Amino acid sequence: WPPVVPGTMFPTIAGCLATNVHGKNNHQAGTIGEQVLSFNALLPTGEELTCTPKHNKDLFYGLIGGLGLLGV
Repeated sequence: WPPVVPGTMFPTIAGCLATNVHGKNNHQAGTIGEQVLSFNALLPTGEELTCTPKHNKDLFYGLIGGLGLLGV
């Protein structure tokens, strides 16, 4: 099992990132956003960007916990 899992097995990984889920052990493992090293974001232009804490960091931190308001 990953360090952070949602309360049910129905959410997608994108949904988990968008809501920055925490598991039952968030006091130990933190949120899912603290576990992510990188992800690809699809922009409205069709461009796909790899986001990390160092590369496209504004998108990286904006999309994690952004409730789906900033991306697909």
